[in-house]
Amino acid sequence: MRYRGKRKLCLLVLVFGLMVWMHVPMLAAKSVNSKGAAVITGEDIAQARDQAINDAVRKAVEMAVGSQIQTESLMKNYELLEEQIYSKSSGYVSNYKVIEEKRESNLYWVTISAEVSEGQLKDDLAGLGLLMSKKKMPRIMVLVGEQNMGFYSWNVYWNSINQSETVLIEKLRERDFKVVDSNTVKRQADKDAALKAFEGDDKAAAVIARKLGAEVIIAGNAVAEAGDTIAGSNMHSCNADVSVRAIRADTGEIIATASKHAVKPHISTQSGNNEALRAAAEEVANELIDQIIERWQQDVYQTNAASIFIVSADAAEVQDFKEFLLTQVRGVSAVYIRDLSGQSATLDLELKGDAEDLGAQLVRKKFKDKTISIVEQSLNKLSIRFDK
Repeated sequence: MRYRGKRKLCLLVLVFGLMVWMHVPMLAAKSVNSKGAAVITGEDIAQARDQAINDAVRKAVEMAVGSQIQTESLMKNYELLEEQIYSKSSGYVSNYKVIEEKRESNLYWVTISAEVSEGQLKDDLAGLGLLMSKKKMPRIMVLVGEQNMGFYSWNVYWNSINQSETVLIEKLRERDFKVVDSNTVKRQADKDAALKAFEGDDKAAAVIARKLGAEVIIAGNAVAEAGDTIAGSNMHSCNADVSVRAIRADTGEIIATASKHAVKPHISTQSGNNEALRAAAEEVANELIDQIIERWQQDVYQTNAASIFIVSADAAEVQDFKEFLLTQVRGVSAVYIRDLSGQSATLDLELKGDAEDLGAQLVRKKFKDKTISIVEQSLNKLSIRFDK
């Protein structure tokens, strides 16, 4: 009887465990229906629809994760609200579909069905995929000069297996980042510029990235040295330091940095150095990826800075164009005239999205019966002219 009782108990535990195991995937994503609304300004339905969808997405996240946004936080400013919901809450929308939309007087309503993934974005590939999509799938290249029991040069970089660079690429790909092939980097990167990038020249690194079609470059150096044998053994204390930074290709801005030290004991100094390099590089990769994701969250969900250079326009036109941007272009929240000289001007903007999104809107609109042509474009800069 005692044996059968134990067997029943084991079966109950097994069944319960199986039920829990089967239930876990269901908790990975929650399907939520939520409504959002926005005021229609100047009969711009597209702008109101975008704002209503954003409102619905925020409400879906609140419903799924039980986020409680304090009244004080709501009143402070829009950016703080975005930060509380998208950057700090434990749920992120990995996908959504508009299932109903309508206009009622001066309001535009949408209802969405949203898939909200639980867990922090850095641990949620589905959420990271959405972030990547919003960032237009940026490509990352890795360029790390490695000194392993000697000096580094382009020939060493070309011919040796770079332990730290290999680990960085592996970790980036594990998190679904799009990485430029390392062999392509070796074939096409300028040697002198690469050596400068190893030593901390951010401009040289940005030039290499642009040439290879990457939006971000991770550049830096790694050094490994084997110390004396550990007392009472034939093991060597092998040390490695890896230091890198992530740089925007279009501006040369550093968006993330990480430096780590690792020690590995080993009989073989070469093998020990390799292990130390890999250990330090893994810690660097984890920290760097977290910083990149945090920065991209800010880029996507908060207000960004961009600039427009107008090739030919007088002072009156510039003032009118400033008002045009504020009232007729989605996502623009502020415009400042930074420079106005002769027949050209530079405007600084605060907006949701980036210059590419802005450019896509401008070429479809008319300003004072003139078309807007894009002369040059990057992620945060536009050069435009007005054509009759």
